[in-house]
Amino acid sequence: ARVGHRGLAAAGGAVFLAGYVATGPGTQHAAERAGLLVGWFLCAVVTGLADRNWQAYLRQTEQRALEAERTREEAALRRAGEERLRIARELHDSLTHSISIVKLQAGVAVHLARKRGDEVPPALLAIQEASGEAMRELRSALQVLRADEPAGTPALLVERARAAGLAVELTVTGDERQLPRAVDRAAYRIVQEALTN
Repeated sequence: ARVGHRGLAAAGGAVFLAGYVATGPGTQHAAERAGLLVGWFLCAVVTGLADRNWQAYLRQTEQRALEAERTREEAALRRAGEERLRIARELHDSLTHSISIVKLQAGVAVHLARKRGDEVPPALLAIQEASGEAMRELRSALQVLRADEPAGTPALLVERARAAGLAVELTVTGDERQLPRAVDRAAYRIVQEALTN
C-alpha cells in the first residue's frame, strides 16, 4: 500500500515523540513534556486533516463551477440554434413563397410572350433572372440557418407547390423505407428545388 506524505510525516512525528520522551532530560517533567508534544502532534494532525478537507472542497467547488459553465454554454448554443431555426422558418414562409410566385409568374409571362411570337420585354427577363438568383441566394442562407432542421414531408412539398399555382400530383409506390437522415434531407431538397424552378 502507498503511504502519503502526510502519513509519513505522522509516523516521523510519532517516532520523534517517542524518542524525545525516552531520552529527554530528567523524568520529573517527562509527563508534561509528553502531554505538550502530544498536543502539538494532534494539532498538526488536525491541521493536516483540515487542509485535506479544504483541498477536497476546493476541487469539488471548481468541478461544480466548470459543470455550471458547460451547462450555460450548452443552453446558449441550444437557444442560438432554436433562434436560427425560427428565423429560417420565418424567412422560408414569407420570402421564399413570395419570390417563388414572382419567379413563376415572370416565367409564365415570358413563355406566353414567346408563344404568341411577341418580343419579351427586357424588364420581364430581368425580373425572371433576378428572382431566380434571389431564390438561390435565399436557399443558401437558409441552409446555413437550418442545417440541423429535419426535412419536411412530401405532402408539404405538394401543398406549397399547389399554393404557388403548380399542378402537382404525389404518387408513392412500393414499401416505405426509412432513409438515413442526410439522404432523406438531400432528396427532399432536390425535389423542393425542382418544384420551385
